[in-house]
Amino acid sequence: MSIAPPQFVEEFSASMPAAYRKSATPAQIALHAGIVAERGQRRDSRRVVQRGDKRRELALCIAADDRPGLLAMIAAAFVMTEFDVVRAEAYTRVRQHLHAEAVDLFWVREVPGRIGSAEPAPETVVKARLGALEATLDSLLAADVDLVSIVRGADAPPGGAPQTNRVKFVGGQSGNLAVLEIETGDRVGLLFSLAEALHGQHVNIVSAEVRTQVGKVLDRFTISEIGGAPIGSARRLEIQVAVLQAIEPTGCMRFE
Repeated sequence: MSIAPPQFVEEFSASMPAAYRKSATPAQIALHAGIVAERGQRRDSRRVVQRGDKRRELALCIAADDRPGLLAMIAAAFVMTEFDVVRAEAYTRVRQHLHAEAVDLFWVREVPGRIGSAEPAPETVVKARLGALEATLDSLLAADVDLVSIVRGADAPPGGAPQTNRVKFVGGQSGNLAVLEIETGDRVGLLFSLAEALHGQHVNIVSAEVRTQVGKVLDRFTISEIGGAPIGSARRLEIQVAVLQAIEPTGCMRFE
């Protein structure tokens, strides 16, 4: 991956949301700017990978032209190549005279139980699996496919005992944007289920924050209608119901 010039790094940082600049270090910003600069104006995705601080964890940055359902496509690629999303931050970068660009950060690990060793996978294995992830993502971006059927075919293991799932709209709205907060139990493929449910409701995911801790997940999605209009009360209820059904159709549901 090429190193972006300092001026491009500054321009990239300024074009990203304030939440990104607050959480990313200067070194991380330079790293992400490099992948964005390498991608240029091409429509295909570019990604950079590095070992995370935690055992068996990888940090990924994926940049691609923003489009409805993009987060669901990326999440589907993770499920299909047996990666579990531990944490994620999704951002939309506005570029003057160019298509909006998604810059999404993921911290992933191998699906529990699929790899026998407790040690991190050898670099050769990591490269092979990441190559499969790259090919899968590129094929999904290039084709009009039924993501739900594909993910079901990947045989992602379901969650454990029924959880109490909470879905609510919270404070922090800015202009036409609304913040949807989701609390549930962790399971493989959860991010895909949530992103696909929101895509099915025809909303635009402006940004996302995913956190997993001790088997619990707390996700926050900043959303609007596809055209940028605010989400009304009746639509909020529809979205909450759709997300709850996607999480666990037989679980204990609660929305506020």
